[in-house]
Amino acid sequence: MSFRFEAASPATPWCTLHLTGLVTAEDLRVMIQTQIEHDAWTSGALIDTTAATGMRQGYSDLTEQVRYIERISQSLPPRGAVAILAPSDDIFGMARMYQSAQDAVLGLHLEVFRSREEAEAYLRRAGR
Repeated sequence: MSFRFEAASPATPWCTLHLTGLVTAEDLRVMIQTQIEHDAWTSGALIDTTAATGMRQGYSDLTEQVRYIERISQSLPPRGAVAILAPSDDIFGMARMYQSAQDAVLGLHLEVFRSREEAEAYLRRAGR
């Protein structure tokens, strides 16, 4: 997997993380670290999985990812809104499991969408 980080701009006041290929748990940790390193933790984030071919992980991997976020975010300010764009059925299902785990463990909320329009509308509303 690879991803491309796109910083927030006046037109899109959230960062975008474009995921491609097969996504692993390690890829997600690197993606989170990149967001922190670019001082984009508090801005909204669009995680675009349009070019991803699948996710190689199970529910235990996802809950470990959430625990990783819990550990590293203790010294960070509150996280901005997160929208996951997941048009494929497989990735949409995994993203919904991630959403459930994050809500349960961290009390942080993210939303999963099938269309870019819905995801961007959510981020615009959340950024007010």
